[in-house]
Amino acid sequence: MALVACYYTPVSAEVSSSWQTTEETLSREVLERSNVVSDFTALINEHFSSSAELPIENLSVTINDDQLPHIDVVDAKLILPYRYLTYAIKSHADLEETKEAALERAINTVEYTVYHLFGHYIAADNGADSDDIAEALSSWLMIKGFTNGGEQWFANAEAFGRASQLMDGPLQDYWHEHSLYKSRQEVMNCWILGSAPDRYRNLFRAVLDPQERTQRCIAEWNKLDSDMQNLLKDNIKPDSSLIAK
Repeated sequence: MALVACYYTPVSAEVSSSWQTTEETLSREVLERSNVVSDFTALINEHFSSSAELPIENLSVTINDDQLPHIDVVDAKLILPYRYLTYAIKSHADLEETKEAALERAINTVEYTVYHLFGHYIAADNGADSDDIAEALSSWLMIKGFTNGGEQWFANAEAFGRASQLMDGPLQDYWHEHSLYKSRQEVMNCWILGSAPDRYRNLFRAVLDPQERTQRCIAEWNKLDSDMQNLLKDNIKPDSSLIAK
């Protein structure tokens, strides 16, 4: 009997968002106006295809009334609760001098979480043990995917790191369970700097060896870029700017 070879034909990602009904109407309005979810879905749809190893053609960002952000690998969902933004606003309000600053930090915290969730989806693992993969992939995707990605990722990591390090709360809080400590922020900051030193140098504090730091961070960014392109080689579209230097 002849064997018939089976081939998987890649199809474009069709990531969507599902905004479920909620009593958290203010959080829904703020999230929709922020474009955090719509920017994410547009980015993935522009640059990614689905593959047999990573089928993302039906991936959805589901915004609902669950307790905590998480991924559902079986049903291909990134779960983002409305109350997560509500909680982030209230928590950042204890650290910021103005309501406007607290709201901005809260939105940054949510945006960090959305991209971090996608990293966990790629790793097919909700747990903190896969945080290294999630941090690497989310950083690379934001930095390389947007014109202002470095500045935005710096702001997002600062907000999420601030939540991890300064906010009281139970250990099961998402930003505590997936804590972003200063040492990991420094790694992310190095990726940002290495991706475009002339553009991002002023984001970071001065050091005694700026040239040495710059060269080290360029090398670390190039390694991250290579690693992520290899990891996602079957999912990045051939004409995507994500595979350009």
